[in-house]
Amino acid sequence: MSDQPAPTTRSARRAEQDQRLANDITAAQQMIATAQNDSEIVHALETRSINAAAFAQGLAFALAAQDKFTARQIAVNSKKAATAALDQAVAAARALFTEYRATARIAFSDRNLRATLGASGLVSADNQKFITFARAACAAAEAYQGNLYDYGFTAEKLAALRAALDACSEAQEAQNGAVGAAQSATAARDTAYAELKGWVKHFAAVARLAFRTRRDLLAKLNL
Repeated sequence: MSDQPAPTTRSARRAEQDQRLANDITAAQQMIATAQNDSEIVHALETRSINAAAFAQGLAFALAAQDKFTARQIAVNSKKAATAALDQAVAAARALFTEYRATARIAFSDRNLRATLGASGLVSADNQKFITFARAACAAAEAYQGNLYDYGFTAEKLAALRAALDACSEAQEAQNGAVGAAQSATAARDTAYAELKGWVKHFAAVARLAFRTRRDLLAKLNL
């Protein structure tokens, strides 16, 4: 048996990154609160550029990072929900289209007509190509509804297939919007996090200098 660790999946890496960012934001908030509530720390840092305005800026960065982190989590969950809805809509449409194609192949033996009706060849795994192909098949099938009806694919089923394809298009549009929103939310979170990290880096450098002989205060700030 190999001792090599199992490869980390992309979702696992993202989860680890999210947890690291969440931990960093919480740690920054705790460090600011600890410093602000300790008069000795406050007085020592005031002479080294970390005054009330600097603390206010750091707190604002921390709150913004928290807000953007939360907004990004919401956007990602919305994207997952939109993707699941799209998958469900496509699965329903593909099931109906599979029945339609099977019926058309039984009802018509002419190869050219089968091709016109979308009943021959492979169906693309790409959602948009599938929708386009199936819509064209539905349009062609209008003239042959009687033949399809004779083999069980009724006008109601053809209408249901068209409705299912419409649902796919709507779900695809919603998913595209959700993906864009998640990307924007991720960029906003990363920007806010970078601003907070920059402030924390400066604060930590100043605090280490100010308390280079006070390890107890550095420990209190988790530095």
